[in-house]
Amino acid sequence: MPFFHVGVSAAYQFSVFKSGSTSVILEKFDEADVLRTIEKEKVTYVNMVPAMIIRMPDHPDFKKYDLSTLKTIGFTGAPMPVEVMKRCTSYFGRPIIHQELGQTETLNLTRFKKHEYRSEGSPKDVKRLESAGKPAIDGEVKIVDEKGNEVARGQVGEVVSCSDRNMKGYWNMPWETAETIQNGWLHTGDLGRMDEDNFIFIVDRKKDMIISGGENIYSQEVEDVLYSHPAVLYAAVIGIPDEKWGESVKAIIVLQNGMKATGDEIIDYCRANLAGYKKPKSIEFRDSLPMTGSGPPSIRAGLKIPTAAAHLLPTGRRTSRAE
Repeated sequence: MPFFHVGVSAAYQFSVFKSGSTSVILEKFDEADVLRTIEKEKVTYVNMVPAMIIRMPDHPDFKKYDLSTLKTIGFTGAPMPVEVMKRCTSYFGRPIIHQELGQTETLNLTRFKKHEYRSEGSPKDVKRLESAGKPAIDGEVKIVDEKGNEVARGQVGEVVSCSDRNMKGYWNMPWETAETIQNGWLHTGDLGRMDEDNFIFIVDRKKDMIISGGENIYSQEVEDVLYSHPAVLYAAVIGIPDEKWGESVKAIIVLQNGMKATGDEIIDYCRANLAGYKKPKSIEFRDSLPMTGSGPPSIRAGLKIPTAAAHLLPTGRRTSRAE
């Protein structure tokens, strides 16, 4: 991961220094270079964003490299499609994915440890692959409504955090600080729900939610379905103006190399796996999607109809002007 990202600078690289481990640093991300380096240096741990992990198994020479020393693939920065996690587990023959959810403002909020990943098991186990794990420390994370009241388990609300890892505030931005930190709790802008065993499921960014005909549609839910289609490499779901419904769902898609699909096929696939009002009304195919160093899908923020949140990064996170 890029060093400007808190996921590598604070959450991971500091522990490498502390433990005296060897750190192998590449100038830029290239699938073949990463695979070659893992084999040559006998790397045991890699830390990436989902956009990188998605590209790795699709490299034509992926299976030619000896990756047997690799014990853990850590990721943060964006949601990971469940199908990709299953493919990684299937290829390595063991749980290997470790997830952490966090922001520059909060550091890590949750952890999903690799021994908790069960791609084959009870329906509850499989469903939890969609989660971001449990709070790193009990009591530091909760889900609240618009008034700041904690919601019942299973209900969607905003994820808020209270810990000594939270920022003090945005540099020279008192209004934004007061908006973000309320009564000691930092409001992340992520919408999520918590199950009875404290697993947290992120459903969308508040600013990315699409409202069509009065119904709330979470972009991430639609993207997860799109990623399960065998022809889809990348997907971004956005809301576009609609005279009748206010907003309608549009999907921008990059297909896998050598794969073909039509817009009607993609819409029919979504119709079979989503409530009718959630399926995309239109599909746009592209050769590529804009990426940031900290990962994509929130390419969707860069594609969305103009918003007042111009000071936000494409990931929906604020700039790192935090102390």
